[in-house]
Amino acid sequence: MYVLPPGDIPDALLDLADMALILNKTVITIRSDSSRAPHRLPPRVMLPSSKKLLWRRETVLAWLKANKMPPTQVVRTPAQSKNA
Repeated sequence: MYVLPPGDIPDALLDLADMALILNKTVITIRSDSSRAPHRLPPRVMLPSSKKLLWRRETVLAWLKANKMPPTQVVRTPAQSKNA
């Protein structure tokens, strides 16, 4: 979890709806993951005296880049090809 230092004004903060669109998940899933499985999400920003879930855009983009999975190649055997 990233705590925003005093005087640090980020260029763009993303909220639950933004994260849901970016990660192709529901808002409910993002909210749930933030408390039950925070390792599934990028580090979030904690503003003093606020419970609002926020993420820095640059942190999210870096996290997505670092967690990019290589394309998978599906190999079918002759038996699987007949059934497909």
